[in-house]
Amino acid sequence: MKKNITINMFGRLYSIDEDAYQLLQHYIDTLRNYFSRKPDGKEITDDIEARIAELFDDLRAKGVEAINIGHVQTIISRIGDPKQMEDGDDRQSEPEAQGASDDSPGVMAEGIKDRAKAYFEQLRKSNKRLYRDPADKKFTGLLAGCAQYFGGDVLWWRLGFVLLFLLSLWFGSVVNRWHGGVVFGSFSLWLPAFYMVMAILTPMAQNPEDRLMMKGMDVTPGNLAHEVNEERTQADAPRMPQSGASGCLSGFIRFFLFLVKALLVCVGLLAALVICVGITVMMLLMVSPDIFGDARFARLYASSVSSWMVAVCVAGLLGVLVISVYCLVHAIMSSRQKIDPMGLTQRVVWVALWMVCLMAAIFSGVTMTARFSQAEDRLDEIEDRAYVKANTHDGVFIDEEDWDFLNRGGWRLIDPMDGRNRYTDNGEHYSGKGRLRYLNGYADWGLSYQVERSNTDLAPGTYTLTVTARTDGKGAFVYAVADGRRYMVEIPVCGNEGGSVWQEARRHVDSKDSMATDADRRLYQSIAEANGGRGFGWSRVVIDGIRVSKGSLSYGISTNSNFTGASFSGQWVSATDFSVEQR
Repeated sequence: MKKNITINMFGRLYSIDEDAYQLLQHYIDTLRNYFSRKPDGKEITDDIEARIAELFDDLRAKGVEAINIGHVQTIISRIGDPKQMEDGDDRQSEPEAQGASDDSPGVMAEGIKDRAKAYFEQLRKSNKRLYRDPADKKFTGLLAGCAQYFGGDVLWWRLGFVLLFLLSLWFGSVVNRWHGGVVFGSFSLWLPAFYMVMAILTPMAQNPEDRLMMKGMDVTPGNLAHEVNEERTQADAPRMPQSGASGCLSGFIRFFLFLVKALLVCVGLLAALVICVGITVMMLLMVSPDIFGDARFARLYASSVSSWMVAVCVAGLLGVLVISVYCLVHAIMSSRQKIDPMGLTQRVVWVALWMVCLMAAIFSGVTMTARFSQAEDRLDEIEDRAYVKANTHDGVFIDEEDWDFLNRGGWRLIDPMDGRNRYTDNGEHYSGKGRLRYLNGYADWGLSYQVERSNTDLAPGTYTLTVTARTDGKGAFVYAVADGRRYMVEIPVCGNEGGSVWQEARRHVDSKDSMATDADRRLYQSIAEANGGRGFGWSRVVIDGIRVSKGSLSYGISTNSNFTGASFSGQWVSATDFSVEQR
């Protein structure tokens, strides 16, 4: 059962099926659009409608009560001028006759050049135009339109694009390894960017007139009638599933294009979110630079970023966002035939405006970032000079933590290091307690490190100095000076693993010494488990027989070759737990 409606044509009423009416209305709208740019176009269209009404009368005279879609298709086929259709076919067949050329070896290269020149000259002079094909599109229809315009199977166009894209990814990665940089590293993005620009600039074949020009056929009433009927036939015909290699390749391309669509949608949504957040943040900073509670940032922002530059960046980002949304909505509505599609001039204008907004946002954003970075560098330099001045003692820069540790321990620098070297450290104490600080000197090469402290209230007698120390090279010594006599013992080279302290703790843990107290057992366990059970290289260094008669004893560690008489071959030395005991 079908729904019938009644139409009025030139004062006569006709009963017509709903689908037949839709096809007839589409055809009449196509004719009006075609003849609207010609002189007396309205009169021609009215004459065609009158002719349709006469054919309807003929059907009524034959006893047809309701006009169906078959009647309308037959009438549309009869409307076209046969002479015009023949002329159009003759013109299309002429280039094929001109395509013959001499294939002799002597003129083969010249023949290829002439054929290529003749081919593009033929495209230029023909009625063929480049459109995106909506009837065979997977993504935008651009490659289907290229197949119609240049010739060839659309499947091979799509497969070639996929292969070219994969090749560009490989080539981009190779170029990025050789040269690097943004321009060379983003080589693989040039092909998708070119595709998107071409898809934006190339109009969609929305109506039968566009589809005729896409195929290179003359736009005549007969060809329009044929195109309308063919469009209806294709819409009603069921799609046959592909098989074999063609179906496999087509399925792969559809899957690849689905992934590309999903990626573009995600990227677009993320970009829109980033733009919205960026606009909001910049507008808030224009009102109150300290809105985020960072006084240093607010001071830098206010001193380096001008309001007009922020306004340009905000306007550019708004332009990019608004134009993108507008063009997207327009494309969706035109694809559903709610509004007319954009013309080429309109597309070019919108693309140009979008590029201007994007360039304005990028230029102003880069400029603001550069100025902010310069201001931050200047402020860092000022703060750094103030920090160095505040932490320079006796003409030597010492970090605040180092200075506090040395002062509390009574240590003095005998051989200050150049630059911003550290004199203490933490994190690798032999006990495994990361917060404990100890003496430590480090240099990439040529370390000259010497710290010393003195006891001046010792009773005369013989003393023993015990130190826990480590190093990664020969030439580091623990020393003591008393009554003008120097005592030195070289620190064992164990690096930052093992050491006699760790070995002794392992023996106690393994033997489960019952004589040890609970505190001792816990200490041994902690030392044995330090550095994942490998120890940190600390060893016990002992200097015996230090004779003190004047009550004063100085001791410390040194890698200074002028003092020790031996060159230091390592990069660092550490020491802690200095103990002086009388025998």
